[in-house]
Amino acid sequence: MMHMELKMLNLSLSLAPLDSVETHHRSTPMSQSEDVQVKEASLSQQQVVQFIQSIMLHQKQQEPTVTCSDVKVLLEELHLKKTIVYRSIPYSRLGSNRDAHCYRKAYPHLLAFKRFCQEGGRLLLQDQRWEEALEFTLGAWWCTASLPQWEVAGHNVLREQCYGTLADLCTTALRHHRPHYSQALELFRRYTTHGPIKVLSFSGS
Repeated sequence: MMHMELKMLNLSLSLAPLDSVETHHRSTPMSQSEDVQVKEASLSQQQVVQFIQSIMLHQKQQEPTVTCSDVKVLLEELHLKKTIVYRSIPYSRLGSNRDAHCYRKAYPHLLAFKRFCQEGGRLLLQDQRWEEALEFTLGAWWCTASLPQWEVAGHNVLREQCYGTLADLCTTALRHHRPHYSQALELFRRYTTHGPIKVLSFSGS
């Protein structure tokens, strides 16, 4: 009997450290969680904002660049810039809404439209997206043709510069890509409709 009690005592002593270790491991995650909660509670609003901004910046760096290849996105943005041009024109005046006063109101937005034509084409050529560059040319050509016609001839220079940019873009893309017949026919129709001689002479100057 005494021998049995000694064996039970030895067994309980041998298990005691395991229980204490297990108890310690069980309590450790709880203490870590409480510590994290205390640290989160101690963060200031500025620190939280900076932390979120760092996460957003990291995620943005991981995302692929869309504007370099997505023609639909480029054309939607260009169409939006054309809409902004029209919204900037004051239509409540008694006089013409294509005079010098209205042109001055629309000029910054016309300039933004022209720059986006240049930048969109440059990105597509840089990415060697020849077919997409032709698609962008067709869509951007239509947007450019829809811009306001101003009473003073000199005020239409930005419009002609857009035509010149798109003509150069189309020429470069055609050197690397042969379009389908339907696309080539549409390109021909667009260029002949809006005066190819004037455009080519401008782009060559």
